[in-house]
Amino acid sequence: MDVPPSDALSGDPWTPTKQVCPLVGRGVFPLPVTGGQLRVDPASGASLAHIRGILFEPANIFYDDTLWRRWLLKVLSKMGLHTHYHVFFSVWQNDYVPQVHRGEKSFATVLREFLTASGFVSRQIDELIAATKAQRLQFEAEHRLLPGVARGLAALKRNGVKVAVSTDSAFTAAEIAAKLNRMGLEGLFSGVVSSRDLGMSKPRAECYQAAAELLGLPSAEIALVSYHPVHLEGARIQGMTPIAHHCSGADETMVAIERFDELLVLFPTEFAKRLAG
Repeated sequence: MDVPPSDALSGDPWTPTKQVCPLVGRGVFPLPVTGGQLRVDPASGASLAHIRGILFEPANIFYDDTLWRRWLLKVLSKMGLHTHYHVFFSVWQNDYVPQVHRGEKSFATVLREFLTASGFVSRQIDELIAATKAQRLQFEAEHRLLPGVARGLAALKRNGVKVAVSTDSAFTAAEIAAKLNRMGLEGLFSGVVSSRDLGMSKPRAECYQAAAELLGLPSAEIALVSYHPVHLEGARIQGMTPIAHHCSGADETMVAIERFDELLVLFPTEFAKRLAG
C-alpha cells in the first residue's frame, strides 16, 4: 500500500503499512507487574556488610532517561501502532541499541532498522529520525537528578564507600563524566567506564572486570545498581551483588529498591545511621 506523506508529527494521525508491531505480536499489552516495595529484610543489612564499592548505571538511576522514548511511542501511537512501552522498547534495548553502545553503528542507522522491522516505510522513517534527533538532544540537555541522588552519593563517599559509574552508552567515559559534573556530581566518583570505549557491552564479562579494576576491589565486594535485568544477572554471574532499581523484570531473589534513598537500608545499622546523619 502506498502511504501518503505523514502529518503525524504535527498532530494529524496516519496509518503505517502494518498497524500492529510485528516485533512484539498483536494487541495492546498490559503493564508489567512491578514490585512496588523494597525486597529486603530489615535485618539483612549485615549480609551486605562486605560491600565496599558500588557501581551505578546512571540512566534511570540518577535521572529519567525514558523521555524521548515516551515521546517517540506517543508519535507512533498516533500513527496507529498498537503496542506497549515496556514490550516495544525491551526489543530495542536488548536487540538494537547495544550496537550503538559498542560503537558499531550510529544511532540513526539502528533506529532506522528498528522502525523498518516495526513496519514503517522509508519516507516515514526519514521524518521520524529527523524529529527524534532533535527531541533526544533536547531531552539530553534537560536531564535533572532524581530526588535523593546527590545527597545519597555524597553520603556514600563521605562514609568510605567507593562509587563509580559503569554504563552502556553511545557516549565516551569522558563525555559522561562531563555530563555528571554539570549535574552537580563532580568529585563523587572513582571514575566512569563506558561500553563505547570498551567496544563491548554488558553482559560481557570484560565490562564488569573493567569496572572492578577501576574501583580496585574484588568483584565479591562490589554491588551493581541497575534497572536492566540482563545487566543485573551478568553482575551476579561475575560474583557481584545485583541491586535492582525500579526494575520490573529482575529476578525475585535479588535485592530490589524503588527509590535511591532506599540504599541506606542495605547496609549495617551503624553505617546507615552515619549515612542518614
